[in-house]
Amino acid sequence: MNIELKKHFNKSCYYGLLIFCSSILYTKASSQEVYKKNLSFEINVSPVSLSYIGPFEMMYGGAGHTGKNYFGIAAKGTYSITRKWSLATGIGYSTQKVVTTLPYNGAPGNEKTITQQLQVWELPILTNYYLSKYFFTSAGPIIHLQQKAVYALDKQSGIGAQIGLGVQIPVKNSFAISLTPSYRIYSLIPFSSTRHDDRMRVLDVNFGLKYSL
Repeated sequence: MNIELKKHFNKSCYYGLLIFCSSILYTKASSQEVYKKNLSFEINVSPVSLSYIGPFEMMYGGAGHTGKNYFGIAAKGTYSITRKWSLATGIGYSTQKVVTTLPYNGAPGNEKTITQQLQVWELPILTNYYLSKYFFTSAGPIIHLQQKAVYALDKQSGIGAQIGLGVQIPVKNSFAISLTPSYRIYSLIPFSSTRHDDRMRVLDVNFGLKYSL
């Protein structure tokens, strides 16, 4: 190797090492900057869902319920504890039609149904775990408060639970969009109970817009 080539080689190594070290420092600084954004706010809507209202085991002789047109909306705040873990809470509201089939009276073809509106306020207390930059899991209890009574249906006021798996995609600056399929069970621990043992269960897809401070 001649002297000029050796000088060029050493110079290239020097600049390569400088670029490598600079990239490490920049990545570290960027990650720290992202981590400092440990408080965020999010709006979620649930236009896609499957709702089931019924007991955990088969019952005979009582009224039957069918949930239709479920829609939910929620506003949440999320606080990052570490790079992997965060806590989220807020307030949500859901509404749906409940078609109630009254108990069979012995006359075929004379079954009667009534349609009512089920409205529930929700207070989630969720723990998020980030599997990667984009994917996360979410689980925790939810406090449910039914707005008004529905005929022949146990009031869905109590402590329920939620579990979900989501994806979060940054779009611009501090904004991100999220998509979270989740499963919720209402009133696992009811605040009050009557002779009706129906519980609402919902499988839905939450669409969210998130802003990080």
